[in-house]
Amino acid sequence: MPLGVRHLMKSLLRRVGVRYRPVGRDRLLEVRGVDAEQRRVDRTDWMATEHLVGLLRRYQIDTVLDVGANEGQFGAALRDGGYAGRLISFEPASPTRARLAARAAADPLWEVQGCALGDADTTVELTLRSAST
Repeated sequence: MPLGVRHLMKSLLRRVGVRYRPVGRDRLLEVRGVDAEQRRVDRTDWMATEHLVGLLRRYQIDTVLDVGANEGQFGAALRDGGYAGRLISFEPASPTRARLAARAAADPLWEVQGCALGDADTTVELTLRSAST
């Protein structure tokens, strides 16, 4: 990008409260008004997702199992990071599984299974905390 265009872009972004930063080969936009700790957490999450998606591409991983998927936060982060392979999410709790299924509904490569995974072929009673309902 020519220097003049880059300077103009950074100037316009600053006027609307956004900071433009190069991070490796990528670019990061930070919104003003978000406290430093939240920015650090967001940046760390973003870098971890970018790294993981890069590893999935490098090693040609075409299926990811999301065990204990909750509402699909991990799957959504993978999709946001560019992972386009098959995703199978396992969530036994009905209330959260319904929200997970709604999140995955428009994605034909994202499958939701209503069960838990463990090291034995058995049935157990599931106890839900109020945060899971």
